[in-house]
Amino acid sequence: MSPLLFLVSLQAEMGSGFLDWLGQPIVAYLLLVLGGWALFFELAAPGLTIPALVGGVAIGLGLWGMVLQPTNWAGALMVLIAFLCFYADIIVKSLGLLTIVGVIAFILGSFSLFPDNAPAGDVPIWLTYLLAFGLAGFFYWVGKFVRGTRGMKSTTGREGLMGTVGIARGDVSPYGVVFAAGELWQATALGGEMIVAGTPVVIQQVDGLRITVRPASAEEAENAGVAVVKPGASI
Repeated sequence: MSPLLFLVSLQAEMGSGFLDWLGQPIVAYLLLVLGGWALFFELAAPGLTIPALVGGVAIGLGLWGMVLQPTNWAGALMVLIAFLCFYADIIVKSLGLLTIVGVIAFILGSFSLFPDNAPAGDVPIWLTYLLAFGLAGFFYWVGKFVRGTRGMKSTTGREGLMGTVGIARGDVSPYGVVFAAGELWQATALGGEMIVAGTPVVIQQVDGLRITVRPASAEEAENAGVAVVKPGASI
């Protein structure tokens, strides 16, 4: 046999072996799940690129493997919809309801993905349940973490100043100077009321380099560790 014919034959055998492997239901199924998981990460953190690339390739190979055997495409769609539910649960306040819907869609889609008469067999039931509840726990934890992070008060920039407690450096009536966040600010008293020098104040609004303040309550001043400064004292 000539070298060229040998290479052609070897390539055909390798291609056939790859298609046989790809055409197994469990392989196609796991590729579809892996792809959905990777795309979730891309949607949750846009711009990473690698999860999108891995997810696209995995889903493409999974769908290719499904084409090679009898497949219920409605089941494949339900599996992908499940991941959309998992993603939606981290951006809306559904209290985990969308995660539950996603688990149900995932299980039903997995069970109906391949007909019982598929030549290469079906996906083991235990694997479906293992993946379903493993993904549910993972996405619930991620969703809880993301929602908690979004609910945290910003500590930088303009938003970080909102609610900060400072000290009136002089009388603010209604304009004056306030010492807050380690800096002196041109301040306006909220509602035009007079604020005596040395009074703890809370920043209510930020407009460029000018802030709007109101007197802080004793509890707010104590929690912020701010003490009343006597007029004329240095800060």
